[in-house]
Amino acid sequence: MFSSTADMATLSRAISSSTIISPTLTRRWLNPVAYTSVVEAAVGAPWGVRRIRLSGANPYHFVRLQQGW
Repeated sequence: MFSSTADMATLSRAISSSTIISPTLTRRWLNPVAYTSVVEAAVGAPWGVRRIRLSGANPYHFVRLQQGW
C-alpha cells in the first residue's frame, strides 16, 4: 500500500478530530501504553510516543508527540 503525505495528513486529522473512531478510542490510541527505560520515549498503540523536554526550571516538563509506525 502506498500513501502520500497528504493522505497521511488527512488520516491524522480524522483521527485527532474523532471523525472515524470514537473519542474514547482516540484518547486511548493517543496515550502511551508502556514507557521505556529512556524517559523521552514510550510505546503507544498504534503509535510511538516521543517526549521533548522543554527548557526551563522544571527538568520534568515535557511535550508529548505521537509518531506513526
